Amino acid sequence: QPSKKGNMKNIRLLAITNFWAFLIHLACSYFTQLNLINDVSVAEISHRFPSLFTPADITFAIWELIYLLLFMLCIYHLVAAFKYPPSHPANEDTRKLGGMFIFSNLITAIWLYCWTHAWIGLSLVLIILQLILLAGMNARLNIYDRDASAASKLFTQLPLSIWSGWITVATIANTD
Repeated sequence: QPSKKGNMKNIRLLAITNFWAFLIHLACSYFTQLNLINDVSVAEISHRFPSLFTPADITFAIWELIYLLLFMLCIYHLVAAFKYPPSHPANEDTRKLGGMFIFSNLITAIWLYCWTHAWIGLSLVLIILQLILLAGMNARLNIYDRDASAASKLFTQLPLSIWSGWITVATIANTD
């Protein structure tokens, strides 16, 4: 039993840390929109450095959906960590994610800082790193598993799929 308790402690700690890392990412995003990190927004920097394709401003509204889905992911995994045993699918997913979800959120927060300071080269490295981490999460979770529960599909697969899709497009847009 000690290993089960230790395992649950690790899953709970990961779930809590995932949530805090997401909140840091979310706060940095809103701080950039309010020009609290720098005097320019993400969109203003995007317009300064045109690429082969720059999505219309309305396209960035996808982040509201991404943030809602990531919030749901965090809450789902937090509840599961405190309510269910380590063998529950959500807890298995939390364990499989390890620190990748945490690092991806923190890298996004750092990316926001770098991008709003027009550090384009470093921003590109960070977005590529984020893409690699998201691909790693998708691989570890077998994210397109059709046999996953409805809850897993809604609260884990969907948020990570939408986030990964957007970061893929953003990486392509930022590399030209």
